[in-house]
Parts: sequence; structure tokens; C-alpha cells
Amino acid sequence: MMDLSALNEQQKEAVLSDSKRILVLAGAGSGKTHTVISRIIRLVNDCGVDPGSILALTFSNKAANGMKERILAGLDVDGDRIFAKTFHKLGSYILRLYGGLLGIDGFNIYTDDDSADLLKTCYPDMLKKDLKVIASSILDAKDRGYSSENYMEWEDAKEDYAGYFRKYEEALSRTGCVDFPDLINLSCRMLEENEQIRDELRSRWKFVFVDEYQDTNRMQFKLLEQLVGGDNHLCAVGDDDQSIYAFRGAENKHILDFQSTFPDAHVVKLEQNYRSTKRILSLSNSLIKENEKRNDKVLWTQNPEGETPKLLIYADNREEERLTARMAAELIGQGTVCIIYRNNAQSSGFESALLEKGVPCCIFKGDSFFSKEEIKDCLAYFSLALNSKDLSNFLRILSKPPKGIGKKTADAMMLDLLSCDGSVLDAALAFDGLRPSQRNELERLSRLVAEANAALAEHDAETFCNKLIIDSGLLKMYEDDNKTSFDSDLRKNEILGEAPRQSNIRTFLQMIKDNGGIRDASSFRAYLEGISLASQTDVPKTNGVVLSSMHSAKGLEFDTCFVTGLENEIIHSYRGSDIEEERRLLYVAMTRAKKHLYLSYSENRFRNGMYSSATPSRFIDDFADGRYEVKNVGDVYRSYRSGRTAYGRSYSRQERHSSHSSSGWHKGVGQSGGMSHASESAAKTRQELIGKSLVIKRNSAAKSDFYEVGEEIENTKTSQTGKVTGIRRLGEHVVID
Repeated sequence: MMDLSALNEQQKEAVLSDSKRILVLAGAGSGKTHTVISRIIRLVNDCGVDPGSILALTFSNKAANGMKERILAGLDVDGDRIFAKTFHKLGSYILRLYGGLLGIDGFNIYTDDDSADLLKTCYPDMLKKDLKVIASSILDAKDRGYSSENYMEWEDAKEDYAGYFRKYEEALSRTGCVDFPDLINLSCRMLEENEQIRDELRSRWKFVFVDEYQDTNRMQFKLLEQLVGGDNHLCAVGDDDQSIYAFRGAENKHILDFQSTFPDAHVVKLEQNYRSTKRILSLSNSLIKENEKRNDKVLWTQNPEGETPKLLIYADNREEERLTARMAAELIGQGTVCIIYRNNAQSSGFESALLEKGVPCCIFKGDSFFSKEEIKDCLAYFSLALNSKDLSNFLRILSKPPKGIGKKTADAMMLDLLSCDGSVLDAALAFDGLRPSQRNELERLSRLVAEANAALAEHDAETFCNKLIIDSGLLKMYEDDNKTSFDSDLRKNEILGEAPRQSNIRTFLQMIKDNGGIRDASSFRAYLEGISLASQTDVPKTNGVVLSSMHSAKGLEFDTCFVTGLENEIIHSYRGSDIEEERRLLYVAMTRAKKHLYLSYSENRFRNGMYSSATPSRFIDDFADGRYEVKNVGDVYRSYRSGRTAYGRSYSRQERHSSHSSSGWHKGVGQSGGMSHASESAAKTRQELIGKSLVIKRNSAAKSDFYEVGEEIENTKTSQTGKVTGIRRLGEHVVID
């Protein structure tokens, strides 16, 4: 019998439940993955369930692979037939098996960028950035189950996009490719229309597990319905408090309505947290309990009390970036550190501040290796060789390297290419408007593709790659790309260790060479599919500071977290229906912290070339009294390297909290304590200009690091600027020379 001694009582209940429908409501850091894995291991080892009858679905390759590895390590039998994959990988698997019935066999998978490129072939005169917006809207509609035929039934449909949608679907059909939504939608259609296939898959996978159930969208839920019907078992694991992907189509109602959908369901709550300190959880609980649409649960832990979370108030966002970077750098030696923000646009200020100090950092879910331009060029060559109908990638490689075919010629041949049902290379060569030199280039490309495919047919993947990447001239095109024109980029390359493009291509070719599983066109296509489906969920390997958006930070944990920019204008939208999701988003960010949690906001934010005042997030008032400490980090509104406010003058900032202590920290008091942010009394400070020095009188012991030697500031009376040459203390004042 399986040893369950390492599980708590609620985890044991989930593992031992005999219900065919079970919902595990797993709070942040509650050990849900361990619980799910233990349930699967028990089913196989103790109950004799066939490993091949288990389907485990999640939303990232890393999570799926990690789950499979841990399951196999605990089984007494060979469990390799357990199907642990992402939803999109499942869709791809179904279409590979049965796609021929829909006329899609040997397809390539288009990424979002590929979809925009395909639209570009249909509308060559439109800007790529505009087409990306349109493509994003089309894919968003498809994620929700809409096609070009019923697109206008979608509440967010745009009438002028309907024509683009029709053109896109027609072009996609001709290429023999599918996009990401198609992987789910076409699989769903397949199972709905073909009872034999549906019964076959239901008979195969009798035990279905779904991780992060709160993130399922409409079509993923419909696919599950097709697979789970009848007497099949379903174990759904998730947390409605961490449902933060509505913008991707995720519907929180799937987890909230689980008991309505499955009346006989057994619900287990995992509320013991193994990640955070008591004080971090206490503050986080006080925030999330304000949501109305949620399953009631309160996280608790046996971890130490820990230090009280801090709320830092900065004069402006430049100060927030610089001083957060400084604090983060000092804490690197004490464990992992992450700076979290609401929008990706906020990352550049923190990244710049860290790089200025020589602190290594990386942006989580930034550009992956496979999204680099030079790697996408390689993928374009491979994709065209494996799918001769791939118009989008054919157009990409026309200029990689240049083949003498400019925009005018490409536009002229586009009608022929768009109407082509066969090889786009053959169609291009048949175009009458080619000059001899252009035809020679295309004939050379056609020979390279044929030779490469011949090599792959002989199980020679290395020659296949060399023909397409080296003999084509792509590698040579990047050989002089080892330098950059900008010193800042050079420094960034030095700190982050970024390789030049030619080196990246050689690395990619070596990766393919080292992959022993690539033997022929089918296995190479599967390899490319894995790249298309890859999801960046690994914590970046760095000895420095991780930068992450709130959405990207989900599922991660760090010893220290700085959750920044808690302002109404940033942290949540003004659409009432989104307030609860935005509160969940902040909750997710806060519960990433294991030991130290710093929250912060700025009273002024630089936008559109000037400063404007910012207001603290309404969510700060949700924090329970006394569960956090507040500190005004700077006492004077200052612009970035200037000293001016948005209104061209300097003035004292308000103290937003009471009970000032000698350390500069206050106990947090929200509206429930009888004091709102807007009505708190102001503890006045003053600044005077004496000669060429700026004198600041402060309420507490001053720190010299709010200004830096060499920093440019502005005399707010004369509008003259100058550099700080020294900082000294004079009694209760700080003198800036």
C-alpha cells in the first residue's frame, strides 16, 4: 500500500477519494502537484489501473513533463503510456491520428506571428503592426469557438474585422497549416461529429486529470466534455482565487460551477500553505476575501511568522525603479529575488536600473531562444521543406538572404501564390514576371529543398539542416552581425551573456544534431511541433534578479518579491466586471513571496514626456489593519534627474499613514481604521534653496541615497539645472551640493 504519511489530512482525502468526479480546490503553495501525482500513483500501484488509461492535462510543457517524470519515479510498473500533455499537445495528437478525415494531414502549426505573416500575404499594403492586432483578435475569437461564419455573434467582434477573418481562414486552409486554436477546435469538432472516434478515445482514457482547471477556456471545456462523458473519471485541480487569464478566454465559471456540472462531485479544499510566512498569508487573505465570486477558503501555514510585509511609497516611478533595484541587489545573496509589475512596459525602467548597477537580471517570459529572428529564419526553411504549401514561410525566406525579389515582384506574383493548391515554389517559378536572375535564385532554392529532403529520406538530418541553413547562405548572412551600434546594447550583452546571431544558429544546428530522435520527415516535423508548442515556464537561470509581470509570475516562488506600481492607473482597469480578476492578479503576485514581501507605489508617474499624479490602488484599502508596515521612502516630489513636478514646482508630500515610528515605518491603516488615503493629515516638510545647495528638512533621519552624486537636478525657482557634486548632513537637514 502507498505510504501517505507525507500528506496532510486534506491531501489524503483527495488521494483516497473513490468519487468519479472530484474537484481539488488547491490554494497557493498548498502542494497540489504532489497531491495529484500521489493520486495517480495510488490508482496504478494500489488499484491496478492501467497506466495507458490515464490522461493528465495541464497548460505548459514544463508542468506536463515534470508531472510525468515524478509519476514514473513512483510507479511499480512501466508507466510510459501515461499521456501527460498540454491541451494543445492533446489536440495536435488527435489531429495527427484522425486529421485526414478533415483533409489536414502532415500539417505545420502556425504561431501567432505566423498568423500575422499569413495575413500580410493577403494584405501586402498594410502595416505588419496593424495586421498583428487583427490577427490577435481573430485568434482570440477562435479561442472562444467562433469562426468567420459566426464571428459577428461574439460580443467583442469588430464589424470591419469580419472580412479579414474570412480571408485569413481561406489562406490558412490553402497552406495546409493550422493555428493554435485549431488544435482544440478541430479536435472538438472531430469528436462531436464522429461517435466512433469519440468512443475510441473515451475507452482509451478512462481517468482524466486536469491541472489549473480555472484556466480552461470554452473550447477546452467542450473538449473535456467529449472525453469525460459516460462513466469516465475526472479529477480537476485548481484555484478560483488564481483565475487571471480571462483576457485569453479562460472562464472562471468552469471551476465555480463544477458542482452544478457534476452534481455527484466530491470537493476537497487544500488550505495549508507550504510556501509563505504567516504574515504574508495573513495580508494576502485579507485582500482576496473581498472578492464575492469565489469558493470560501482561508490559507494557513505552519511556517514561521516572518517579517511584516512592507508598503513603500515613492515620490515618482524613477525613484521606485532605482531604489527597488538597489534593494533587490542587496538581497540577492539572501536568496531568489523577483521584481513584479502589472504591465510589461514597466520592465524597462527596472532592467535599466539594474544594468546601471552591473546587476545581472533577466525578464521572465521575455523572448525565448526560438523566438529570436535568426532561429525563426531557420524554422522557416525547415517548415517550407516539410510543407511545400507553406506560403508564409516561403515569403519570409525570400529575403533571408535576399534573392533579388523585391516587394513589387512579390506583390505581382501574390495572386498566383494565393490561388495555388500545391507547391508555392513551383507556383513562384511558373510566374511569368520573373527576371532571369530571380528565376535562377528560385531554382537554386528549389534544388536545395529537394536535396535536403532527399537527405532526410536517407535519415541524414544533419545534411538536411546544412543544405537549408548553410548552403542557402543564411548562416553567412549573419556572420558580420557580431557587433552592435549601441554601447548600451554592448553592455547588456556583456552582463546577460547574449550570443550573436550566427552563434545562435550554430547552437540550434548542434541541438538538432544532438537530438537522436530525429530520423525522417515525420520525426523532424514532430520536433518542430514541439518547438511551436513550447511554453516558457522555466524560471530563468540567473544569479541575479528576475523581472516578471504578474501574469508570468503565476506558478513561481521567490524568497523576496517586490510587487510594484500599485496605482489605480496601473494595477486594475476601470471596468467594474474586471475588478475581481485584478484583485486575484494582485493576490497571485503577493503569494509568490516566501519570506519577504515589499509592495510599492509612486505618487507621480512619468507618462508621455511629463509627470502626472498617481493614486494608490483601491486594493490597498482591502489590506487588514496592522498586517503591513508603511514607509515614505522620499519626502520630496522629484522628477527623473530633475527636481520638477508635473506642474513645474516642488512641494511636500503627504504622510498617508499614522503612528510614525523613529525607524520611519508606520503600521498600515486602511479605511476600516477610520482613515482613508485622501483624508489623512499631512506631516509637512519643507525645502529651501540656499546658494547653490538644495536643503531638505525631513521628518526622520535622512538617507543620502535619494539623490546620487552626478545626478542632474533642477533649481525649481530658476529652472536652471546642475549636477549633484556632493551630499552631506547638516543637523536635521540633508544638503545637496
